[in-house]
Amino acid sequence: MPTTVRVFQIRLQVQTTRMARRAANKALNDMERAAKANALRGSFSTGRLAQSVYKSGPMVVGTTVHGSVGSRLHYARAVEGGTGLHGPRARAYNIFPKGAPHVYRFGRKRRPMLKFVWHGRTVYMNQIPGGPGTVGRSHPGQKGKHWLSRAMVSAALRNNFEVFIYDV
Repeated sequence: MPTTVRVFQIRLQVQTTRMARRAANKALNDMERAAKANALRGSFSTGRLAQSVYKSGPMVVGTTVHGSVGSRLHYARAVEGGTGLHGPRARAYNIFPKGAPHVYRFGRKRRPMLKFVWHGRTVYMNQIPGGPGTVGRSHPGQKGKHWLSRAMVSAALRNNFEVFIYDV
């Protein structure tokens, strides 16, 4: 006696989409929690980056389920990957006061200055140069903290997902 198997494609697709959406939602929640915890760790953490972490999704488009976790703060990318151009190496860069760099405003008696503590002394400078010829008095840059990619890897391991990270 032959055995027949009926596959109801619509029911199968609806059920697998529900399962994928549940799994993606769990992974996104884990990633959001881990990203907030990672953003709170480290020196000079004020908590602003951790408060700005948001989750979007999961969304179903056709047969694909996707979502995202991130931050819209302007410095979130620099904290994640460092201040270097590419890769793990950080590079020196110029730092200017909050007033526009190289702009002198009419009516101001003094141009804006940076004030910071350097080797135990309070120092005032109009800028901190960041070129290779200014070693010793330039800002060294910073290495990436990888607060988001570490959260993604830990959430993926918890939920049995594979992760491929490409440096962009």
